[in-house]
Amino acid sequence: MFIELLGILEDGSPRAATTPSFAQRQVDTIVGATLTVRISVIKADGTPMPLGGTQLALAVSPSSYADPFPTLKKMATLKPSLGPNWAEFYISSDDTKMIPPGRYSYAVWMYQSFEGQRDAVIPVSPWVLGPSGFLRPPFVV
Repeated sequence: MFIELLGILEDGSPRAATTPSFAQRQVDTIVGATLTVRISVIKADGTPMPLGGTQLALAVSPSSYADPFPTLKKMATLKPSLGPNWAEFYISSDDTKMIPPGRYSYAVWMYQSFEGQRDAVIPVSPWVLGPSGFLRPPFVV
């Protein structure tokens, strides 16, 4: 499966009128699925956020807040061939096959320093993990 997301750097900068008001989006997948999550990150002013020198982390948790011990955590691979603000998370079938189906939450965080300072790129959003073989909209395949 393939999903494309738009992330907005939430660093306290004022938003431009043309920048979307939020970047939350529900992700639906199934146990044992392989999933590629491609993300384009923009600044609050709507310009592309260069990702060189940063790290992006996707964390899936059973709670609706930023859990320090997520059920699943993946680091992004930068995709400069797509542009300076593109990255991908690869989630293999092994990553999800042992997680029970249910409703989870996820967030994408940007780390810009070694001190652990992070900013939300996609704030806490729903992640629905269905049983194997069960697909329900809105899947992006």
